[in-house]
Amino acid sequence: NSNFLKNYIKKSIIKNAYGFFSSSESGDRYLLEYGAAMDKITRYPFTSVLKNEISHNKINYNKKEDLKEKYGVIEKKAVVTVGRFSYDGGYGKGFDVFAKIAKRFNSIGFYIVGDEPTNEFIKMKENFNIVNLHFLPFYKRKELFSLYQCFDCSVIFSRGDVWGLVVNESLANGIPVISSNKCTAGVELIKDGYNGYVVEINDLNCICNKIEDLLSCDYYDNCINSITAYTIENMVEIHLKELANK
Repeated sequence: NSNFLKNYIKKSIIKNAYGFFSSSESGDRYLLEYGAAMDKITRYPFTSVLKNEISHNKINYNKKEDLKEKYGVIEKKAVVTVGRFSYDGGYGKGFDVFAKIAKRFNSIGFYIVGDEPTNEFIKMKENFNIVNLHFLPFYKRKELFSLYQCFDCSVIFSRGDVWGLVVNESLANGIPVISSNKCTAGVELIKDGYNGYVVEINDLNCICNKIEDLLSCDYYDNCINSITAYTIENMVEIHLKELANK
C-alpha cells in the first residue's frame, strides 16, 4: 500500500545495497520486488533461541507432572498458544479460533499464555461454557521455557505474522506446532506430518484432526532435529561471515 514516493525510495536504497539478509522465502520475494539481485541475498536462521536452550533430553513423566502441578496445567493432554491479548485484542493472534477449537474437545486442556484476557474472551469462555479453556499470565523467558514442557502441542493461529518466534521456542522444547499459513515461521519451519502442520485457520475440522494426530504420536526428535540450526550463535556467525566478505 506504499505510495509512489515510498516505493521509489525503497527501490533506490535496496537495489544499490552491497547485499541482503533474508530469513525466509517471503523475505526474498520482498527484496526482489524492490530490485535486489538474488545472488546478493543471504539466508540466515532467524531465532531467539540460544544453542544451550534447545532441549536434547526429553523430560520424563514425573518431571512433566511436577511442572504441570507448578503451573496449574490440570489435564492429561494439553495444547498451548503464547501471545498477548494486547495485540489486536487477541484476534490478531487467533485466540478466537483457539477458543472455538477448545470447545470441540472435552478432556484436552487449552491454555493461552501471555497477559490478562480481555473481558470479551472471559465472557466467551463463560457464555459458551468452555471449561477446558484456561488463561495463564506472562512469564519471563526462563520460566516460559519450563512451562512449554507441560504441553503436548503448540499452536499459533496468527492472521499475519512477520515471523512468529513461538514456533522456534516450541520446537526447541520438542513440542510439535500447528501454525496458520499467515505465520512466516510456521511456513518456513514446519513440515506437515514431521514436526507439525500448517493450516488454514478457518478450517476447524482440519485443525481438530491435526491436533488429534499430534497428541497421539511422539514428535520430540523430529522437532529438535528441525530447529538445531536456528540458534542465535549460528545466526550471528552467518552475519559476521557475510559481512566480512563485503
